[in-house]
Parts: sequence; C-alpha cells; structure tokens
Amino acid sequence: MQDHHSAFIVLEGSDGSGKGTQFRLLTERLKAVGHEVAVFDFPRYKHSSSYFVKRYLNGDYGPASEISPYTASIFYALDRYEASPQIREALRAGKIVLANRYVGSNMAHQGAKFGSLAEQRGFFMWADSTEYQLLGIPRPTINLFLKVPPEISKQLINERADKISVALDEHEKNIEHLRKAVAAYDLLCQLFPRDFKEIDCVLDNKMRGIIEINDLIWETIKPLLPEPSRKGRNIVLNLDQPTNLNGSKSEQKTPEPGPRLIIKTKPPKNEGAVKLENILDLQKQMLAKSRLLKTINQRQLKNAIGLVTPLAYRRSEFKELLEERSALKTSPDDEPVSVNEIIEQLAGRVPISANDEPIKLLAANPRC
Repeated sequence: MQDHHSAFIVLEGSDGSGKGTQFRLLTERLKAVGHEVAVFDFPRYKHSSSYFVKRYLNGDYGPASEISPYTASIFYALDRYEASPQIREALRAGKIVLANRYVGSNMAHQGAKFGSLAEQRGFFMWADSTEYQLLGIPRPTINLFLKVPPEISKQLINERADKISVALDEHEKNIEHLRKAVAAYDLLCQLFPRDFKEIDCVLDNKMRGIIEINDLIWETIKPLLPEPSRKGRNIVLNLDQPTNLNGSKSEQKTPEPGPRLIIKTKPPKNEGAVKLENILDLQKQMLAKSRLLKTINQRQLKNAIGLVTPLAYRRSEFKELLEERSALKTSPDDEPVSVNEIIEQLAGRVPISANDEPIKLLAANPRC
C-alpha cells in the first residue's frame, strides 16, 4: 500500500519522445522544491534482472516482432519485480518515486504487436493482472505519456544515436513499431484515464521547448505531491548534457556547452512576516465591516488600528526622519545611535491618540 505522504510518478512514451531529458529535469525540480526523490530507470541494464531484456533487444532470440508479446513482457516484468522492494521502501520513507518507464511500457510496446483493439484490451488486462496482482509490484500514482508523433520521434532517435554513438535496438529501428506504440499509448489514456495522462509535446507540428514540456508535467503532478520534507534550494541544470541513467552500451561524446535551466525556489516566509501580514489583513477586515455599523466612529477606529500597525509598514509617517538617518555620514569613531533615542524620535512624530494620551512604543528594536 502506498503511503499518503509519498507519490509514485512514471514517465512513459515512445522512443525519441525526450523522456530521458524530462526525467532528469523533473528529478532536479522535485529536489529543488524540497522533496526527497528515489529514481528508477527501466530496464535496469546494470542489474542482472535485465539479462533477458538485453538479449531480447539485441535480437538474440530473433526479431522482436516475432517474439510473443506475452513472452517478452515477462522479461521486463521480472526486472520490475526485482526492483519492487526498493520502490516500496522509498515510498514508506515518504520519498517521491520517479520511474522512467514501467508497466505501461509493456502494455504499449508489446501491445503494439496485436492487430485488433479487442486483442490489445485483453493484453492490457493480462499485463495489469500479472504485474500488480500476481507479482505484486507497486502501482504508480500516475503514468504520464509524453506524446510525440512517430516521424518526429524517429528524427530525434537518429540525432541522439549520432550524438552519443550508440547503436539502435530492435524497437528503435522500426518506425512502424513506433507508430503502433504511440497508438497503443493513446488507447491506454482512453481506457484508463485515472492512471494514464497524456502530455502533448508537440504544438503546430513542432516540438515544444524542453522547459514548456516540463511545466506541463509539473502542473499535472503538482496536485498529487505531498508537502516537501525540507526547505527548497536553487539549482542550475545543463539541458544539453546527455542523459545516461542506466549506463549505455557505448561511450558518450563530450557534450558542448549548451543552454542551462535555473530553477529558483522562493524562501519560505519567516513566522514574524506571516504574523505581520495576518495583522494587516485583520485590520482591513475590521475597517470594511465597520462601515456597515453606524454606531462606530470610523475616525476613532482608524486611529486605534493605526496605533498597532508595525513601524515597518508606516514609512510614510516617518519618511523625513528615515531620510535624515540614512543621509548621516558617520566615521568609525562615532558612537552608534541609541536604539532608545530612535524610538523616542519616532514616537514624537506619531499622532496623538483620540484620548490625547501619549503613545508608548513597546518594541525594543523597531524594524523600520
């Protein structure tokens, strides 16, 4: 059972949809706002549990199109089964679990091998039952499908292969498979709208910007996230740095300097600032409600409210004195101005109350 203080988010999509970049960017964005993040990238090529997956993708069992989708699905499912204890542990610890591909990849890529919608639906139900019920692997909070037309995906795949000198696997080589996989993902979003959400990465037949796509992802998952476990921080991320989440099967070229994304987080307001805002808000409410009561003297109420307004919010009343203080040039030998002296001068400029009583400033250290 998933802890309500955690979330399990999966990025799905056909090959060449930019999942790797968005996965890395989303990981850093979650960390930047204060979340603890556990990442899982499937298939996990560095683990022995991916043995059959690697042989399948290398064509050791024959062309991928000739391997039964049920058989190939077991290869991937066992890799996820091996990782499931770590996923559960991260969820229990209150972390955000982020996975690059998961069960949805089995459903789409293997489901693309079927010729009819009825067969695809039956396969989807079998895959769901096999992995989540029979194997008991954790079910994600949400699966996000990064939708990119197959023609654009194929172009991006070729560019990536040339950039990092990596050989294409059986699925990446086949544009017809990419086309069917995108259609299968579309069907998943239609059949299971609570589990699968589509992120349209293309606008007017052109790929959206990396940051724009990430913003769409962020707005989708934000309502599902728990409160951050720590204070946020700013980060700088090189968007052109190749993503090697699993350890590729070949050497990567050294990336040239590219654009960077700066994620800034607003520091949380301190307790004092929050209290001051609450005071000012209450004052506005009191004045607004008092206008409905004829028995209340508006002038007296406004004066009374003004007396409890923090000095930091009354700069207009003390503008002349503050300008005088800021204009003073003091040498290192000058004695610092007494805090009490400043209080007395400020108090002398505050209007007398309705009862003609002198005002007493209780603040020991005025913040003005």
